[in-house]
Amino acid sequence: MQASDESSTSVVAIVVGIYMIVQAIALFCLYSVVVGCGGVLGGLASVAGRTGETSGATALGAAGFLVTALGILGIALAVGALAVAIGLFLTKPWAYMGAIVVNAIFIGLQLIGAVVGMDLNAWQIVLILLSGAAIFFLLYDQGARRAFGRA
Repeated sequence: MQASDESSTSVVAIVVGIYMIVQAIALFCLYSVVVGCGGVLGGLASVAGRTGETSGATALGAAGFLVTALGILGIALAVGALAVAIGLFLTKPWAYMGAIVVNAIFIGLQLIGAVVGMDLNAWQIVLILLSGAAIFFLLYDQGARRAFGRA
C-alpha cells in the first residue's frame, strides 16, 4: 500500500531534485571559472592603466566587472538550485515553486547565452528541454502536486 498523504515525496520531485543537484554542481563549477576570468580582466585593466592605456584600461575594467558580476549571479543561482533540491527531497512547500522559478531562470540564461553567442548548440537544447520537462512535470503531475499540497 502506497502512502498518499501530503508528506509523501513523489517520484517527480526526487528526479527533479537529483537533476537540480547536478545542475547546481555544474553551475558552480562553470561560474567559478567565470569569476576567475573577471579577475583576470580586472588585472589586465590594472596593467593597461599603468602603461598609460586609459581607454583600454577602462574597457577591460568594465568587462572584468561585468564578467565577475555574471559569475557571482551564476554562483547564486547554483546555491539556489541546491537549496531547492534539498527542499524537494524534504517536501517543503516552498521548494515546489522554487524549482519552477530556478528552472525558468536557467532556461532564460541558456536562451540569453544563445542570443549573445549567436549559437544554440545541442548541449544548450538538451539543458533547455530538461529544465522545461522539470517544470512541466512539476506543474502537471498529480503526485508531485499532491506531495506539495498543490492538488
